[in-house]
Amino acid sequence: MAENTPNFGHNRLLRFLYIGSETNCYIPGDRKLTLENIHCIDSSSQEAAVKEIIRVAKEGSSVYPDALLFALAVCSQSQNIKAKQAAYSALKEACPTASELFSFVHFAEEVSKPTTGWGRSRRTAVSNWYKTDPKKLAALVTRVMSHRGWSHKDLFRLVHLKTENKGLAALYKYVTHGYEAAEKEFGVPDASPQVKDLLEYLKAVHELKHTADEQKAARLIEMHELSFEHIPTPLLKSKEMVPSTGKRYLVAIDVRNSMVHGKKTLGCQYVSPADAACLILMALSRAESGKVTALAFSKDGLKDIEINNKMTHNDFFRRLRETPMGPVNVAAPLQWAQDKKKPFDVILVCTANQIQSGDVHPADAFKEYRLNLKLPQARFIVCAFSSGEFSLAPPNEPGMLDVAGFSDKVLQVIQDFARGVF
Repeated sequence: MAENTPNFGHNRLLRFLYIGSETNCYIPGDRKLTLENIHCIDSSSQEAAVKEIIRVAKEGSSVYPDALLFALAVCSQSQNIKAKQAAYSALKEACPTASELFSFVHFAEEVSKPTTGWGRSRRTAVSNWYKTDPKKLAALVTRVMSHRGWSHKDLFRLVHLKTENKGLAALYKYVTHGYEAAEKEFGVPDASPQVKDLLEYLKAVHELKHTADEQKAARLIEMHELSFEHIPTPLLKSKEMVPSTGKRYLVAIDVRNSMVHGKKTLGCQYVSPADAACLILMALSRAESGKVTALAFSKDGLKDIEINNKMTHNDFFRRLRETPMGPVNVAAPLQWAQDKKKPFDVILVCTANQIQSGDVHPADAFKEYRLNLKLPQARFIVCAFSSGEFSLAPPNEPGMLDVAGFSDKVLQVIQDFARGVF
């Protein structure tokens, strides 16, 4: 009888949306999602399911976001017209990034088999995803050009994308024919300020993709607020971008919703605080091979997320999102290292903008850590990526540093401070 109650079905849906499984067992890592994985959505519950999908997507609290997109894809194929319309109407809210859009399209085709399911409703919904502010869309489109075997060019072809907006038209031309074609057609002398601004942005993305000059790349990233995904792989692997300091690092990262869906990162608005933290962590792990320990502020306290120098940005991001979020006590990593008698030269905390501490002020915890482990030259850094002004480091404490915001210079500042340059 219990299995037929609305509450039971709702609980199964919530489990699926949060952990990717209707059961009480959470298994970390990726898995193949099929219709055999989900039984909690039927024709009578699909409208309500869409509302829950939107709510959980906005929270950003799912540890397995693909489950949200798969569930939405299931609802989009409903025989219930209202549920189907609700699912497609929710596409922009549930898929705020291009990678999520591609994942939804992938899942929608999977659950539509043996047909592709590319009817009017899906074409309209996908087309509407691309109809937004041109500059905002340019950032989304150029960050992720393809995923799961799909590209923007593929989707443009399927939905027959058209627009009267010159800015969007220029971006569509860029996607389908490249920067030179977009510049030739839309870079006319009487182009509107919106179009000129868009073309400048696309030019920066284009130049970044084709440059091997690290200084030029850094300037482009800073001037045009380009994101991590724009950086070409060779530059990410360059040893000159992330030179070793030979120091031992402990990096503790905030995994709360504000890191992904909170305020914008100061100084680099198209990079989320979570992206900034992953970029720093990836750079340090590659530069300081084997000397970086990473912790997450989980609901069960500090959790070792077991990183290595082969992991990609997406690997780091996924590892953090799989960690159940918990409160951030800035002094906790210092206390953790002291309790475990682990010597680190640098302890770094990455958060968004909520600087908290427990009963012990971080400066006092840092002082005690250095004294007990006999590390007088240790350094303690707090990066608050969305905070314009905060002060944890006492003026008379040369071993502590506060970093408010993010830019391409932050990693250098961290490493120079670690080496005792200032």
